[in-house]
Amino acid sequence: RASTTLWLGNVDDFVPRKELESLLGEFGRVINGLRYLPARTCAFASFPQVDDAIAARNHLYGLEVQRNQYLNVDFVDDGDNSWGGEGWGAWPTPWGSPWGGGG
Repeated sequence: RASTTLWLGNVDDFVPRKELESLLGEFGRVINGLRYLPARTCAFASFPQVDDAIAARNHLYGLEVQRNQYLNVDFVDDGDNSWGGEGWGAWPTPWGSPWGGGG
């Protein structure tokens, strides 16, 4: 289900995050910038409009960000408040806590 928040997978330390944030900005304003979780090799981006997030997802899914490394993009359920949304690294993966905490 489409939402205003995107999860971006395969975003490691070698992916130029400023360029990625600039690419995302082509589809609309990214609220509070790109949220990067280095330990999970992923990032999150929120848009004010769901149409902006849909356009970004449809254009960026499968983008080659490094040689043989492709961007994975999916929607985060806006109704799921467990990710908090505050502070750097406060957002868990969209599939919940890997240790069974229910995320």
